[in-house]
Amino acid sequence: MAAMLDALNDRIEYLYDRDHTIGHAYFLGVTSFPDLDAVFRRRVIPLCKNISMKTGQKSAGLERQARALHQIGRNGSRWI
Repeated sequence: MAAMLDALNDRIEYLYDRDHTIGHAYFLGVTSFPDLDAVFRRRVIPLCKNISMKTGQKSAGLERQARALHQIGRNGSRWI
């Protein structure tokens, strides 16, 4: 999951800017899978959706990539 998050951040940085990448602060306080689920639903996916709307067609897969990463966490895969 860490490698996928790195890939997502690389894409955000390429499409938009480095200031909008997903850092450790997004995950402070995450101690369980429900916490991780909430972070993705409330922060990560909306951020990617916002970037996709601002950058247009070239980032169409960004939100899809975030949702796929979220699904990996929901399926109980190792996320640390």
